[in-house]
Amino acid sequence: MSSSSHRPLKKKRMLLDNLNLDAAKYKTDLEYERSLRMRDHRTAQAEQDRLQKLLDFAQSETTKYQTLLQEERQEFDATLDSLKESRDDAMAELRRLQQEQEYDDTTTNDGSSELWQRKCRLLEDQLSAKDRQVEQLQTDLETVRSDWKSSLQQPSEDDDGTTTPTKQATTPASTLSPAPSELLRELNRIRIELAESERSTRQWQRSAQRFEETAAKLVPAQETSRHAQLRVAQLEQQLKTIEKSYATEVAEHDEWKQFGTSLQAILLNDENDSSTEEVVDSNNSNNPHAMLRQVATMKQQLTQSRDTIKQMEERIQQFQNWKRPAQIRMEQYDAKEAAMVQQKKEWQHQVQLLHTQISTLQAQEAIWKREIKSLQELNASFDSLPQQQNANSKTAPLEMASLSSKLQAAQLELQARQDECHTIQTDRDRLQLALDERAQETQDVASELGRVKEKYGKLREALELAKQAAQQADQRAVRAEELAGKGAFHPDHTRVLHLTQNPRTATLQKQNAALKQQLAQALNKDSNNVPSTSTTTSNIDPDKLHQRLKQQFRDQIALFREGVHLITGYKIDMIPDTQKHTFRIRSMFAAHKTDELLFDWPKQQDDTTHNKTAPVPALHLMANDYAKQLAREPSYEYIAKYGSMPAFVASVQLSEFEKQTLMG
Repeated sequence: MSSSSHRPLKKKRMLLDNLNLDAAKYKTDLEYERSLRMRDHRTAQAEQDRLQKLLDFAQSETTKYQTLLQEERQEFDATLDSLKESRDDAMAELRRLQQEQEYDDTTTNDGSSELWQRKCRLLEDQLSAKDRQVEQLQTDLETVRSDWKSSLQQPSEDDDGTTTPTKQATTPASTLSPAPSELLRELNRIRIELAESERSTRQWQRSAQRFEETAAKLVPAQETSRHAQLRVAQLEQQLKTIEKSYATEVAEHDEWKQFGTSLQAILLNDENDSSTEEVVDSNNSNNPHAMLRQVATMKQQLTQSRDTIKQMEERIQQFQNWKRPAQIRMEQYDAKEAAMVQQKKEWQHQVQLLHTQISTLQAQEAIWKREIKSLQELNASFDSLPQQQNANSKTAPLEMASLSSKLQAAQLELQARQDECHTIQTDRDRLQLALDERAQETQDVASELGRVKEKYGKLREALELAKQAAQQADQRAVRAEELAGKGAFHPDHTRVLHLTQNPRTATLQKQNAALKQQLAQALNKDSNNVPSTSTTTSNIDPDKLHQRLKQQFRDQIALFREGVHLITGYKIDMIPDTQKHTFRIRSMFAAHKTDELLFDWPKQQDDTTHNKTAPVPALHLMANDYAKQLAREPSYEYIAKYGSMPAFVASVQLSEFEKQTLMG
């Protein structure tokens, strides 16, 4: 009786030990997962802090740059104020001369009054010319200011194409103005400083754009960190639940241990009483029945505990199965979203560049029209000067010699101004031709961009077709595995699964290489013809496209391997660096890490793998310790008698499952 009662207790102890080992293993796995999540979180936080520092530095540099621009603007306003003061001084000098003329008119009433009147009118004409010159300078300064403001807003790609025409357009106006040389030198110095400020502006804009791109790249890292934090919170919640379950199991284990100790003491007392007493009282005949009832109760509780443990293991496995596909889908969604956002930003940037170019050309055209109009007015003013001198010569014959000399000087100056107008007209025609050539180049670039987009669409369609073909191949492979798992197949409806030297894969690789070569030729042609479109063609780099395709194929292969592992229960690996194609499989229910089977591909089948009508032969089982152990078990009969490798593998899987879940 004592030996029969000890056996359930031993089984119970073994079960409790297994539970403790499983709980310790789960706890260790959770702690390891938590440490990995914390490490990833710390890494993401450090990266976020570094990028935040870079962003703060960029903001401080932007603020400094704005301060410099404000100082340049103040200096420009000061220069304008100095010009206004010069005009006021000229007006004051004119008033002083008028007062002196009035005083001379009152003191001397001889024939020289007409001379002073003519001098006064000449000074008034000069003053009006000065006023027009000041107005022209103000117009030029306003134009420079508008160009400077527009250059602050336009991207760095249009630097060479927008600043040069503006300088060429504003230079003739400055050369035509009859202002003093000091004012011209000051204006040239201001323009040089403005050009330097524009160059530094473009440099800081490039730096700000780089920092903005870095900040945009930081957003996915923040999202990944947030997902990691949520996942850590979920794992902590699961750990708390498992710890509670473990505490409950430990308490129950202690109760069972106390019950076993008391039961063992009772059984020892019963044995001592039976050895000392020769006659057993009939009233104690109920004690064995009570013990049997207790043992039956213990068996029921043990069965219930086994069911509970099995349910917990199933729930844990189910949670793990839910976790893997969800993580994979989340990563795929994040990658797709990042790609779409990047593509949208690129198209918006291109549209902004086109609008900026159009506005710049319109502003340049308006500037050229105003300059032509001012030159025409200046020419008309020079044409009116000889008529006034002829009228004055009729009224004052004594001044004919001086007026004739002035007339010759005016004619020479008029001829010089006409030559300058002709030069300006020539420059304008040349700029118009350059503008037309630029427009033609823009149209060519647009057509070339459309052609590249069309090729890219064709490549995308070819990629989709390749993906569909790969999915169909996966479906056919799954179907072939199902038929092979059943132990039989129909030759007319079964295709050969090429593990190496797949002709369809070789064909797809050739097509991919041809498409990549065409894309590379198109990119080289675009880069040779139009250098300004390098930012557009770089968006479809063949190397990046190839790396993206490789990553997608790698993800699909990993997902396929994970699916095979979850469905069949075997982890199948191909051993590299071997002369033969050797496969290693290991069951998820294996008790030891060394419990694995090795299969090699038959060497004589290399020439017959392309024969679709021939049945696929079985792989050769290689000898190792685990295979020798299985050769002594009933599972090996499926190979010895029937020659079915799938049945043998399925039987081994079922046997390992029973060893792990059932006790005897």
